[in-house]
Amino acid sequence: MDFRDRSLPDGINPMNFPAKLWRLVNNPLNEGISWDIHGEVILIDQHLFEKQILSPRANTSPDAFKTTNFSSFVRQLNLYGFKKVDQPIKQLDTLQDIINL
Repeated sequence: MDFRDRSLPDGINPMNFPAKLWRLVNNPLNEGISWDIHGEVILIDQHLFEKQILSPRANTSPDAFKTTNFSSFVRQLNLYGFKKVDQPIKQLDTLQDIINL
């Protein structure tokens, strides 16, 4: 099943921020954003995310955000109740396991 085929609940605009975020984090082609190994935390590699998602070249996708500025993206996350979590490295599995989600 394609990541775009995962349906959203009725009444959710597919073009709003949470819906775009959902598709991005579930798209295995986006290496700059993924779930943690437990599927509870969104991991963002800022450099890759800026290159793959926020760059003007990538900004032609229907899932593109209106901004190319990472700080603006983080502000949007905060507006929707997301919080930054500083997790000690010892609690994470290997980087390779995180990348292969």
